[in-house]
Amino acid sequence: MFSTILLLALTQAPVTLASPSFSSTGVDAPLVAAWQDRFVSRVSGPGVRITTSRDIQTMLGLERQRELLGCTIEGTSCLAELAGALGVELLLTGSIVKSDSGYLASIRVLKTQNGESVFSPSERFRTEEALLDWLDETADALRSKLVPGAAPSPVVKWIPAMAGAALLVGSGVCFGRSGAKYGELTSPTPPRLEEISSERRDGATLQWAGVSLAAAGGVAVLSSIIWAAVAPAPAKSVQVSLAPLNGGAVVGFSGALP
Repeated sequence: MFSTILLLALTQAPVTLASPSFSSTGVDAPLVAAWQDRFVSRVSGPGVRITTSRDIQTMLGLERQRELLGCTIEGTSCLAELAGALGVELLLTGSIVKSDSGYLASIRVLKTQNGESVFSPSERFRTEEALLDWLDETADALRSKLVPGAAPSPVVKWIPAMAGAALLVGSGVCFGRSGAKYGELTSPTPPRLEEISSERRDGATLQWAGVSLAAAGGVAVLSSIIWAAVAPAPAKSVQVSLAPLNGGAVVGFSGALP
């Protein structure tokens, strides 16, 4: 089953986009080009193939590129011609305007088949830093929209924490049983002499298992906290259960992954 899913993922055709130069007013063109390169690099990757402005110039020539990139939503014929020339499904455009009050930025993604807008965020900013942060966030949002599987599942990064919690519970069970063994040895009615060695051995084994599970659980929880700090996202409800058995325990997870 896993190999089939992997094969489908590898053979699935990527989403194709053309990304001509972002238009700009009041901002140096080389600077906007650098911002666009960063934007494109965040969107592109497995499942997404982007034809950049340089590629378009090479394939179409500068003059023809200027003609075709004057397309509007109403100009479906030139969008279709662009799609045919480049072999892309979507057209990614951007605009950045600087004024005395700050920046105005917009990103737009159109279907080349009919000019339909599928992604069109825009925002105003007072500082360049805020603009750059928004461009990064918008690029990530666009990639998630184009390739939903590219976005990390909010539950996945909490799996180490869930496993760590289960290990810590298991550690508590082991320490509890070890304490019970010790209690039997120190009770007013201690076990028979031939049972003392077995009780001590079992208690030591349970203590060692408890320490090992506690250490592993602590590492798992810590790694999950670090992971969540790097890429925070709300987790859906997932339950962890642990059922002690003779000589071990069974850990179970229940709930729905997104």
